[in-house]
Parts: sequence; C-alpha cells; structure tokens
Amino acid sequence: MPSHEESTVRPQGRSEAAEQPASGGLGVVQGNVMRLARKGEGNTEERLRAVRETKNSIIGNPAKKTLYAQAGAIPLLVDMLAVGGPGDEALAVQAAAALGSFASGNRQGLMGVVEAGAIPRLCPLLLLPTPEDAADAAGRAAGGGGRGEG
Repeated sequence: MPSHEESTVRPQGRSEAAEQPASGGLGVVQGNVMRLARKGEGNTEERLRAVRETKNSIIGNPAKKTLYAQAGAIPLLVDMLAVGGPGDEALAVQAAAALGSFASGNRQGLMGVVEAGAIPRLCPLLLLPTPEDAADAAGRAAGGGGRGEG
C-alpha cells in the first residue's frame, strides 16, 4: 500500500510542488504590481525593490511586458517619476529604467508609456545629480534607445 507521500505524486511523476505556478507567473506579477502601488512613509525601499524586480522581469521578455502592462504597472511607474522627497530620486531613476524596458523593442509598450504621460515627467530627471543614469533611463523610456537594451 503506498504511503501518503506517494499518493501525492501526479501522473508522469509530477509532485504537487511541481504543479505550483512557475516563478514570475500571473500571481507574482500581480503581487509585484501591488507592491508598486504602495505609497506612504516607509514604503520607498519596498517600492524600489518592486521596481527593480519589474524591470528585471520584463527585460527581453515580451510576454512579461504584456502581463505587467495589463496588471497596471506602467501608470504606477509613471507616478514614481515625480521627485519630491528623500529617496524619490532613486525610485524615479529606476522607474524610468523600467519604463525604458517597456518601451524598448515593442511599439505597444512604447505607446503604453507615452499614453500614461511619461514623456513630460521624464524631462525633470535630466536635472538630477546623477544626470548620466537619469538621462539614459529617460531616453530609453522615451523610445530613444540608450546605452543598454531593455
């Protein structure tokens, strides 16, 4: 008689753990977008991590770009372009880089970034103390390329 553990094995030798959604599935995307949306004191570092995770997930991955765009990430990233408090500069530069990744190599992504109002909000980033990083991120988000591919 098989043990309880053996009874959880699925056809073709797959266990329950193997049936869990792959890393970066829709649930992960939605959770990350929820973290992007958290505003208020004490959430800057969490939002910064969420922006970086978003950026890293979508680079070179059209399917992930679509998932994140459909989940509402682009307008949230555009909102992060405003610099007004401590820690906002790093968040704005990372948000611009993520928007650049959405816009890179994908007309639909570029249009999503433009339609969300990113272009006028990218211009002030050029005046940040880290102008090279900010200019590169703003240029990619505006669809003008940049040093790296996104």
